[in-house]
Amino acid sequence: MKIRKAILKDLDFIMQIIEDAKEFLKEQGIDQWQNGSPNSEIILEDIKNEQGYVFYGGHEIIAYMALCYGEDASYHTVYDGEWLYPNAIYGTIHRTAISSSYRGRGIANLLFQAAEDYCRKERLDSIRIDTHPDNELMKHLILREGYQPCGYILLQQDGTKRLVFEKIINKIETDRKMSREIIYDN
Repeated sequence: MKIRKAILKDLDFIMQIIEDAKEFLKEQGIDQWQNGSPNSEIILEDIKNEQGYVFYGGHEIIAYMALCYGEDASYHTVYDGEWLYPNAIYGTIHRTAISSSYRGRGIANLLFQAAEDYCRKERLDSIRIDTHPDNELMKHLILREGYQPCGYILLQQDGTKRLVFEKIINKIETDRKMSREIIYDN
């Protein structure tokens, strides 16, 4: 499997994967992605901002992920918890979807690994992600990949609740931060 930035001609394939994922969530009784979002305008914005990535084998797109760098306005206030690294320069994984014919084949692990690799390359401190409280499969995947629960947020666009997680990926910065917090008693 290979990964590349999404381009305009990928849009129809990406939207087919997104629609499959919406149906999959609906079948599980999860109302995540049931309000029309993400839609083609959001995916086009990902592509325009060079934040959309496609995973492919041969000529077939297998999965989609948005990886955003910089602050996410919805992540400013965390309830019932806090970020592991509150002042981190971080990346955020959004809009992950895998083709229905490739579910259960370990593709999600590859998406997470690719996100980490890109964030390390950009010298970011951590990666953050959110999911619907009822999305047990995604929560399991997130925790299995080493992310720590940090509480919940309310999405800026519609106020819906999302559980948030963070994984520190730049140990050097974390060690520096921690050493500043240690008070040495002479």
